[in-house]
Amino acid sequence: MELNEIKILVDKYFDGETSLKEESIIADYLASCTELPEELIAVKMMFEAMGLLSEAKAPEAKRERKFRLRLPHIATAVATAACIMLAIIVTNREIYTEQQPMPAIICYVDGSLVSDQTAAENEARRILGNMNQNVTLAMASIEKVNIFNKE
Repeated sequence: MELNEIKILVDKYFDGETSLKEESIIADYLASCTELPEELIAVKMMFEAMGLLSEAKAPEAKRERKFRLRLPHIATAVATAACIMLAIIVTNREIYTEQQPMPAIICYVDGSLVSDQTAAENEARRILGNMNQNVTLAMASIEKVNIFNKE
């Protein structure tokens, strides 16, 4: 095959119009030719590199076994958690009822335990009443300073 025909085939190759047989002809010619024009040296290097790539093999990938949560795993975990929670509730209830009867309300006021519902309600009213006064005073102070609300 002549150099002009190879140049035409190379142009067809870069236009994506060659067949596998024509590409094989180009590769064989470039591999066997010792003296090439400067414009075909890069093409020869490209075909040599593609030839090396076709011979290379990818290393075998090791299959990693991944842990997947499946329905039996999830069901077992939920059942185990439910059993543990039930055991905690039953154990705590038995210990608490043995010591003293369970009051209707339990809270801490100033660091001391209060189980009397009336005392707890009175303390809550006192705190919320003070908070209501503090909020009212704060809102009044904001209204004094609020420049956007002046008419």
